[in-house]
Amino acid sequence: MDRRFESYLLRFNILGMMNKVKRSAHIGVVLSTLAFFLFVGSRSSGALQCPNADPWFVETLGVEVIDGVLPPGVEIQAQEDGKSVLSNHSESLFFLAKRMEPSGERPEDILPLYKLVGGRVSYYSNGEWVGFPSELEVLDFRYYADDFGWEDRTVWQDDRPANVKVPPPQRVAFVGIVRPAGSDIVDPHQYQPSEQDKLIRMELVSYYALNERYDPHAGRRNADECSGILKQ
Repeated sequence: MDRRFESYLLRFNILGMMNKVKRSAHIGVVLSTLAFFLFVGSRSSGALQCPNADPWFVETLGVEVIDGVLPPGVEIQAQEDGKSVLSNHSESLFFLAKRMEPSGERPEDILPLYKLVGGRVSYYSNGEWVGFPSELEVLDFRYYADDFGWEDRTVWQDDRPANVKVPPPQRVAFVGIVRPAGSDIVDPHQYQPSEQDKLIRMELVSYYALNERYDPHAGRRNADECSGILKQ
C-alpha cells in the first residue's frame, strides 16, 4: 500500500470506521461519510483539502495480561506495525469489557463490549449480539481501543517543533470475561460477575517514539495534490 494513502487511512481510522458504521443499514450514509473524510479538511478553514500530514510520533499498542491466564484458543498477536489483535477460535465465550466508575453498592462496574467465540467477533446492539458484516475474526485494537477509554495522542501536523516532547506511555485497564460455551451474557448493561465467570485483568499499553521518517511538508504537499484533483 502506498505510504501516503496508508497514512491517510490511519489518520481518520477509515479502515476501522467502515466496520464501526456497521450499526447503520444505509449504505448511502456509509459512502457519503467516507467521501467526506477523504476529501474535506477537518480543523482549519472550510476549504476543501487533504489534511494527511505525517504523524509526529510512532506508537505501539500492545495488550498485556495483568492478572489471570488466557484460556486455550484465545490469542493476542502483535502485528508488524506494533499494534495488537485478539482472537478466540474456541467455543468458550470470551468477552472484552470496559471498566466503568463504581456506582451504588457495586465495587466495580464492568460493561462487556465485544464477544469473541468460534473465530468471530460480535458487538451488542438493540438487545442482541450482532456479528460484524465483514465477519471479523480478530478484534484489531487500532480501531477499537478508544471504546475502552484509550486516547489517541498522535499529532498529525506539518512543522513538528524540534523540541517536541514524546508522550508518556499510556495504560488503560479492561477486563476479559471467560464463560462456558452456551452461557451467553444476555444484557451487558445488566451484567454482574457470576460464579461461572473467570475474570482476567488486562491492559492496553501504548509506547511512543519520534517518527524518524517524519516529513515536515507532507500535509501541504498532499493538500496541493488533492486540490488539483478536486479542481478536475
